[in-house]
Amino acid sequence: MIDYKAYAEAMDSYVHKMIDIMDADSPESREAVEIPCKFLGIAHVSVKRYETMLEKKNNTPCESFPLYNKADRDEEQRLDYTDINDVGNPVEFTFMPHKGVVWDQEDKKAVHVFQRLLRIHFARIRTKKLAENYMYKDREMDFYNLAYYMNTINRLIREERAIEYNTCRFNMQRMGYINMLLGRKRSSELLERYVKMLKSKLGAESVVARIGGDNFICVYKKEYQKTVEEHMSGIHIIYNEDTGESIRLTAYAGYYFLTRDTEDANEVMDDVSMAVAQAKNDRFRSQIFFDDTLIEKLNHKKMVETMFPEALEKKEIKVFYQPKIQLDSYQMIGAEALSRWIHDGKMMPPDSFIPILEQSMAICKLDFYMLEHVCRDIRRWIDEGKNPVKVSVNFSRKHLTDEHFLNNIVQIVNMYDIPRDYIEIELTETTKDLDYEGLKKLVTGLQEAGISSSIDDFGIGYSSMNIIRDLPWKVIKIDKSFLPKENDDKQYTVLKHLIGMATELGLDCIVEGVETNEQVELIKQDGCGLAQGFYFDRPLEVDSFEDRLMNPRIIENKKVSNEEENKNE
Repeated sequence: MIDYKAYAEAMDSYVHKMIDIMDADSPESREAVEIPCKFLGIAHVSVKRYETMLEKKNNTPCESFPLYNKADRDEEQRLDYTDINDVGNPVEFTFMPHKGVVWDQEDKKAVHVFQRLLRIHFARIRTKKLAENYMYKDREMDFYNLAYYMNTINRLIREERAIEYNTCRFNMQRMGYINMLLGRKRSSELLERYVKMLKSKLGAESVVARIGGDNFICVYKKEYQKTVEEHMSGIHIIYNEDTGESIRLTAYAGYYFLTRDTEDANEVMDDVSMAVAQAKNDRFRSQIFFDDTLIEKLNHKKMVETMFPEALEKKEIKVFYQPKIQLDSYQMIGAEALSRWIHDGKMMPPDSFIPILEQSMAICKLDFYMLEHVCRDIRRWIDEGKNPVKVSVNFSRKHLTDEHFLNNIVQIVNMYDIPRDYIEIELTETTKDLDYEGLKKLVTGLQEAGISSSIDDFGIGYSSMNIIRDLPWKVIKIDKSFLPKENDDKQYTVLKHLIGMATELGLDCIVEGVETNEQVELIKQDGCGLAQGFYFDRPLEVDSFEDRLMNPRIIENKKVSNEEENKNE
């Protein structure tokens, strides 16, 4: 049973000794750490600092140092705590007791409190160093720096005024492109004007600080929240006074609302950094608030990242096949392979794990897992005398950084001795950073290898029309968002011209997400010969899809029922 009075005295002594310590890896720091370690029976304390969660997951060599180390430690009772420091880096704290010491739940809670104190002190040390090195002004732009921001937050907390303020950390979008367009000097000038315009809107008590590069953070009165959100959404700034040419600057933003319970600036920095990191990775939102919903998402993200390797090993991820239909005959002429994660008898929706995997190179492992399982199925269908159809397999453009990407695809297809015209590689257009040359090399290489390629979700991404004109695609898949809603003439016009453009370029055109007979008739009228969607079939398990291969009349029955429906009308 913990003697809480003695525990409080040990912690108080540690805190007082750490007040003036400026180096976490110093004799003075170790001397201070020794006090609570002796009280809690700790034999070993070490710290590792990673740049990213992926580095931590892969156990990449990183900055590390022991704070306290005795020879008689019990490694089997080790406790590992992962935290995020004030600049958004994952930090892992490891604690081990002396041999013969057995930690109960209360002891572990006490160790965890000690770990949190260590984190706070390390963050405080970093903050002090920033203040000493840079004082309070950024050296490149006319803004305060991070040290001044942190001091401001702590001052507001001391004065019990924190609840009056919100904070926003933001990172500019498309700055690489703007640098190429306008040059670094002019881009920096525009960036500085953008941030100064924000400061001018927020009142005298606000603070806008530069963290580094195009990363900034600000604290402001709560009544300016809408103003900040509007500014982050984008403003036009003139960059050529003679012609009046302007460019729209936008930012990814994370928000944290200070409360009476806010403890210190490091807590604020940790939380607002998590929010902006999520905003940069979110497909649909560029501004994210730190709240219970975000915490739930982060916990879910951590769970997916942790469980994914085991899911591949246990083959929890299954291949489902969604048929592609030739509209003039209503015959199935192909299919798309879609991943479904079955865990503990329940299916995890694809949008609950695929976007998370796409934030790291883990998506690449999933893609090749899917390709191999598709090839395995096709090989079995051939051996069993079934009539396979061409199956498209989705691949992320993250693979483009791998010089062996094309060879790896061909190697897997060859390993299962699959005729290459049974495989199609789908690459999504929805990317913000296009490696045009890498993409061209891949698509051309696939063509030379006899493997067709298609561009998925066409029309909703950021790519230029050059990728349609210059690359040897076989298929364009038009995103379902272009299917017009009722009486939407503009949407219909866009869809018609997308189909017409693909046809004139000699490409097969398929519309995905078809759900009604009216949509089928519409795209047929516009000259599109292929469709995919719930109207014909939802994604099918392997057994059900094999029924489609063996019984094409099931697809033909859809045509018959449609014709009868039209006659009845």
